[in-house]
Amino acid sequence: YATAVLYLSKTADFSRLLFGVFFALAFGLVLLGKILVKRLFDHYLRRGRMNIRVAMIGFGSKYDAVRTEIRDRPQWGVAIVREFDPREVELAEIVRDIRASIIDEVYILYPRRTAIHERIDELVSVLEQLGLPIRFALTFDELDSYYSQHVCQLGSEMGVMLAPYNLDPDQLILKRLVDVAVASVGLLVTAVIFPIIALAIKLESPGPIFFSHARIGKGGREFTIHKFRSMEADAEAKKQQLMEQNIYEGHLFKVEGDPRITRVGKIIRKYSLDEFPQFWNVLKGDMSLVGTRPPTPEEVDQYDDHHFRRISVKPGLTGLWQVTARNQVIDFDAVVARDVEYIKNWNLLLDFKIILRTVAIVMFPGRSGGI
Repeated sequence: YATAVLYLSKTADFSRLLFGVFFALAFGLVLLGKILVKRLFDHYLRRGRMNIRVAMIGFGSKYDAVRTEIRDRPQWGVAIVREFDPREVELAEIVRDIRASIIDEVYILYPRRTAIHERIDELVSVLEQLGLPIRFALTFDELDSYYSQHVCQLGSEMGVMLAPYNLDPDQLILKRLVDVAVASVGLLVTAVIFPIIALAIKLESPGPIFFSHARIGKGGREFTIHKFRSMEADAEAKKQQLMEQNIYEGHLFKVEGDPRITRVGKIIRKYSLDEFPQFWNVLKGDMSLVGTRPPTPEEVDQYDDHHFRRISVKPGLTGLWQVTARNQVIDFDAVVARDVEYIKNWNLLLDFKIILRTVAIVMFPGRSGGI
C-alpha cells in the first residue's frame, strides 16, 4: 500500500522501472511462498501429523466409497482405526471398543432404506455422553428422483432440502439475467415487426391482433400468454370439432393441416414470429427463454401425479422437447419424460445449446436433430 501511495502521489523520486520490478518480484515471492507453504502442509498431512483417528460405523455403497476416499488420500490426515457393522456387532460391544481406543471422531454411514434407525439413535446418545464428535452422511439422495440435497433451515431448525432440479444460485441468477437481456432485445424486434404483422393479420381475417390465453407456470401459477394471432378468431370454439383428428396421445392437441390456421398464420408460424410477444412474459418472469412447454389449465386438471414434475420450473419459449422430438413424439408421457430429462440435467450450458438449436431450426425450418 505504501508503495502504491508513493507511486500515485509522486512524493518520491523513483523511476517507473523500479516500481515495475518491485511489483513483479513481490508477486513472484508471494506466489512462491504460498506454494511452499501448501507443499509443506501437504507433507505434514501425509506423515499423519494431523492424526485424526476415526471410528467408522455403517455399511453400504456410500460407506465403502468414503472409506476408500479416506484411505486413498493420506493428505487429509484422517486415519480409520476402527470399523463396525451395526447389523453384526452389538451396540454395547461398539461402545466398549470405542471407549478402549483413542478416537477423535465417529463417522456414521448407512443406507436410508434399512430399518436400524432406532439402534443408531441409541448408539448416538451413548457416544454423545462420551463427548465424541459424530459425522452423519446424509442419505436422502438415495431417493433417485431428486436432483440433490442441501442443508437448510426450517424457521430456526436445521433440515435437509431435497431439490428436484439444480439449485445453484449463481446459475439461476445468470439464467434470469440472460432472460431479461434477450427478452429486452426480443421486445425491440417485436416493436419493429409489429406494424407489418398486425396489418397482415387484420387484412386477412377479422379479430384481434394478439391471441391471449391462460397458461400454467411454475408451481401451478396461472398467467396469460401472448402471441400474434395465427388462427381464425373463433379457433377455440372450433377445437372440439377437430378433437378426433388430434395426432397426440394424451393431454396435448395438434391437427395436421389445421384448417383454422390462416395464410398469414402459416408464414409467421414457420419462422416462429407468432411467438415474439411472449418475450413480454419472459421479461415479467412468468416464463424463461428455455424451459418446459407451458400447459393450459385444462391440461393440468387432467394430470396424473408424475405429470406435475414438468411445472416445477418455469415454462419456456423453447425447450428440449421442441428441438429434439417435437414432430416425432406424439405420446404425452414421452413429452413429459423429455421435460423431466431437461429439469434433472439443467445447467446454463444445456440452455445455450437449446437456444442455438432453436435459432437453427427457426432459420432453416424443417431441419431436425439432437442437442
